[in-house]
Amino acid sequence: MLRNLSIILFLLFSLISNAQKSTELVKINGVKYYVHTVEKGHTLYAISKVYSVDIVDIIAANPGISSGLSIGQELLIPKNEINKKEAKKNPPQLIDGKLIHTVVGKETLYGIAGKYKISVAELVKQNPKVAEGLKVGMELVINQTTIEEVSHEDIKPALPDDYIEHVVEEKETLYSISKTYNIGIDSIVSINPSLIEGLKIGMVLFIPKTEVEYIQQQQDEGLIYSAEYKNTYNIALFLPFDLIETDTIILENKLRMKPMEFSQNTLVSVEFYRGFLMAIDSLKNQGLNANVFVYDLGNDAGMAKKYISDGSLNKMDLLIGPFHFSTFIFMADFAHENKIKIVCPIDHPNRVMLKKPEVIESTPSQTTQIRFIAEYFKTDQESTRTIAVFGDEARSKIISDEFKKYTYENNIKAKHLLLNPSFKPKEPINKDEVVINPQFEYLINALDSNKVNRIFIASANDAFIIPLFNLMNGVDTSIYKIQVYGLNSLFSSDQINNYYRHKFKLTLSLTNFVDYSDPKIISFINEYRKLYNTDPSSSGFAMRGFDNGYYFLTQLLEYGLHFEKVFERSGNENGLQMKFNFKNVEIESGYENQDMYLVRYKDYNMINLQTQIILEKPIQVEKKIRGS
Repeated sequence: MLRNLSIILFLLFSLISNAQKSTELVKINGVKYYVHTVEKGHTLYAISKVYSVDIVDIIAANPGISSGLSIGQELLIPKNEINKKEAKKNPPQLIDGKLIHTVVGKETLYGIAGKYKISVAELVKQNPKVAEGLKVGMELVINQTTIEEVSHEDIKPALPDDYIEHVVEEKETLYSISKTYNIGIDSIVSINPSLIEGLKIGMVLFIPKTEVEYIQQQQDEGLIYSAEYKNTYNIALFLPFDLIETDTIILENKLRMKPMEFSQNTLVSVEFYRGFLMAIDSLKNQGLNANVFVYDLGNDAGMAKKYISDGSLNKMDLLIGPFHFSTFIFMADFAHENKIKIVCPIDHPNRVMLKKPEVIESTPSQTTQIRFIAEYFKTDQESTRTIAVFGDEARSKIISDEFKKYTYENNIKAKHLLLNPSFKPKEPINKDEVVINPQFEYLINALDSNKVNRIFIASANDAFIIPLFNLMNGVDTSIYKIQVYGLNSLFSSDQINNYYRHKFKLTLSLTNFVDYSDPKIISFINEYRKLYNTDPSSSGFAMRGFDNGYYFLTQLLEYGLHFEKVFERSGNENGLQMKFNFKNVEIESGYENQDMYLVRYKDYNMINLQTQIILEKPIQVEKKIRGS
């Protein structure tokens, strides 16, 4: 019985071990060759082990492959060069691009490690299950990057032709490389197994060409982007009007003369819609023909499903909104499935764009705001000291960690200081006793009297921010020069008094900024007043509606249905209160606006710090009209 079982197991393992070995034979000039078709992840070393043929003999039979293998390539494996002795010693398999050794009877960890010239520790690391004991039939992964006396070229995995090679340089990190090529770190690691040992100078990484690089390549070769236009575009606008509640308010006003107090959702929706209509009207003279379909949609997921199921959205060319995250997710999934562009006009987490290239976020995320400020801190590092102050609340730590990560990755010198500014020391027992606040001492010790101290507040919580300003107010500014920096959320806080804002030259990364002395702003307000008999409110949603409408409808007008293809080449655009410069967040994912304002309080004015922006030449467009 046991003997029969052993025979069955042996036959099974023999069949498996030969599953990846070609049986196709060809005869060329009297010499017989196996024809091996290269698949993703195959290496010269692995192929040589599977066939028990020396690498030198494989290269001799296939001139040109020493520089690398390509997926789909057919290799000639000389049959007469097979080492028959090695072929009988349980050769490995190639499964899903991995070199796999199947354990047979009497094999040991030391013997297997010696066979592939790797350490036992590495073998256990790649196959933790062997720690419980080696068993017949186990499939062990062999990490080729740790094999001794094997050249880099011999373990270079086969990849598609549309990959490029990147040689790692000094001070480069996975994060910086991922941003250079617009690809996620996880994607780089999965393609380059050698990264298991860490990133090293001179290491060659394989990077898939992104869509942006493809467009650039097309331009470099004299080709042009072929745009697809329509005579009339269909636009869906999702706004939280709260129409049922609004009808009730109007009715009660008529019946009981109750004052009409509309919800904040209703007010911002009306303003956004008015601004959007003004944008359409401005573009009509430039040839825009658009049908706008307005949907009342707040955070009701059931209503979002209803709009999707009735089929009316299938004919849309562009979706704008909804504002609420819960319903935006539904619409983003619908847009992705139907290949329709969808614009998110409100700041939402970047995950809404992942694996959905149709999603476009027009308001920079908190992460981008943090990086925008950190990038500014690159300037004048010799004459300044950067200090990130954060609290022990979860959200503050998230901001601090993102800031720390970006400054570290980009060689920006910064000190990170955990404070509890609300801490109050015990009252002195004797009235002559001087009590020192340790939190104040921590702050003072972090400052440099010979430099300008740039303090970044890594928090959006008033309960942390207000006590921190009070704490900083105790610093002798004749000794320590202080400038305070923060995110968009500090601008809307009504708890920070103007004295503090101007004393510390509070500088903010703002996604929206209105300069009321700008002639464009004055003209817009006058036109708005003329049309609607009122001024736009300070919420800014009227201008936000105009900016989003004008920008994206102009993109449709100039570049057609696939305008996102030329985001990287169309340069920066300034609206009334928004700046636009879209970047692809990750390959096969959506686009985020990564431009904003850096605004400083100074002499009781708000000054827009003009940051240098390099504009790129617009792409040449070939027009192709599609029926509406």
